[in-house]
Amino acid sequence: MNDKPIGQRFSHVYVENSAPTKDSTKARHRIQQILKRLPYEDQEELSEFLRSELGVFVDEFSNIEKLPIVDFLDAITLIYQFLANTNTQLRPADFQRFCERVFKEENIGYSLDEQGGVHFLVDSEFSRNIQTTVAGLGSSRFIAASRDLQKIQPALDANDLRLAVRVTFDGAENIFKVMLGGKVTRLGTDEIKNALKPAIATLYDPPASHSTLKLLDAFAGWVAAAHFYRHAEGAPDPPPPPAEIAILLVSQGAAWVRWLAELDNKFQASAA
Repeated sequence: MNDKPIGQRFSHVYVENSAPTKDSTKARHRIQQILKRLPYEDQEELSEFLRSELGVFVDEFSNIEKLPIVDFLDAITLIYQFLANTNTQLRPADFQRFCERVFKEENIGYSLDEQGGVHFLVDSEFSRNIQTTVAGLGSSRFIAASRDLQKIQPALDANDLRLAVRVTFDGAENIFKVMLGGKVTRLGTDEIKNALKPAIATLYDPPASHSTLKLLDAFAGWVAAAHFYRHAEGAPDPPPPPAEIAILLVSQGAAWVRWLAELDNKFQASAA
């Protein structure tokens, strides 16, 4: 039986993609070419519209490949809006689907919503990870933490990566404070060392106890890394993290949240 994919491009079948990139000259060129299919009058009107909204000169889209990435991504949304309000041969839904396909085929780390808005690409496994974490916080003890974690996906959808990291940290901090009662008022490396470490010292037998101590070191590292994106009173907001760092901090934070919740279950069981 011949189960080879029929009629598909070689690169789509046999070339394995690496991690998604932030930009692609090929993607820009492909989007430029579909816009050049518009009637000349529509191209002129669209160029003027982009110039008025972006503040940059787009001459028959020949320089769309040279726009800064933020302007390029903004232009995609603005083009969708232009097409939605113009009686032209390129339908906005067709443009949206084309751009979505180009992003996928050229392995760029963005996706488009149904109205042409561009968002950072978050894969299905990541989304399931967050949903599973929230669902696992069913205890009434963790209502505040669950509310924090439910803000992660909306923050990512809004491209607010700094907020996504902050609410992940807030969720972990809420569980940390609940599980340790009145012993701590914040989640920090000193609190992990002085409050959590003694609390779990006798929770496991070797080698699990040795492994847990190493995990505490890793947890403290995550806390220290996430602290850079928290807002200090009286200080300006730090710049948002790069997408790859934000996704890593949120993913690891969700794992630590699940672990803390499991530790709390053990604490509760041992105290019963």
